[in-house]
Amino acid sequence: MIIKTIFVSGISSAIFYFFNLIYQLIFSKIFSNFTIKDTNYLLFFSFIKALSSILLLLLLFKIKNISFLKNKNNDHLLSNINNMCKYGSIIFFIFFIIFLVIIKCNMDFFDSMIYSNDGININNFDKYTMKILIIVLLNVILEEFYFRFTLVKVLEEKYSEKVIALISAFSFGFIHSVDILSIISATIIGYFLAVTFLKTKRLVYSIFLHYIINVDSIIVLPIIKLFDPQEKLGENWIFLSFLIMFTIFFIIYILTKILGKMWDNKRLLFINSNKC
Repeated sequence: MIIKTIFVSGISSAIFYFFNLIYQLIFSKIFSNFTIKDTNYLLFFSFIKALSSILLLLLLFKIKNISFLKNKNNDHLLSNINNMCKYGSIIFFIFFIIFLVIIKCNMDFFDSMIYSNDGININNFDKYTMKILIIVLLNVILEEFYFRFTLVKVLEEKYSEKVIALISAFSFGFIHSVDILSIISATIIGYFLAVTFLKTKRLVYSIFLHYIINVDSIIVLPIIKLFDPQEKLGENWIFLSFLIMFTIFFIIYILTKILGKMWDNKRLLFINSNKC
């Protein structure tokens, strides 16, 4: 079964690669002088890419009943937020451990990631940064629509939820194949994003989680600056950022758990009072 799962994952990632390849070829032909610094063009074509790819997927797979916000099971909002924060906490805690071990063992796998974020500063949060945040969101929406929503809809009649989560995770990992660590980390993230979508039945929650992971450093920087105004943490900011995000998500998870029980108790009292 695992071989078939990996095979389906490979096919799924190949389809996604194919969509992107065709788009990039058309894009490069039309705008041959385009550079990554042209953020206005990048913003526009990220929007076109996300929209066109989603429409193509809808036409190709003839997907109906888009569960972006609506929930078939009519679970209350607290239940879905609870699920999102639970799996979000797991994601950030796992990555906190991974980065802690790597950094404390003086391993240099993430040097490029560490130094690539040197230019990020909360004081330079200008229009350019806002455009990048929007571009990241568009790409996140596209990836979530494909690797979570579309795959689930296409495979839900053939496979169990556990297998679908694995297919979603493996295929998501394959398209992030920069190196073996990138594949492993993307697969872990992809699995929990898939479980989040399967448990909540709402794409908005996996999109939110995915986006938070992608812009984690920008969200965490203001918090880090409260404790370290000079930002001299160096490489330690990586696992510190994941620890902060884990703490935030875990606190929200506990709060929604408490509020959820209070909600259920009030509803139970209301039902019992009506029976009397």
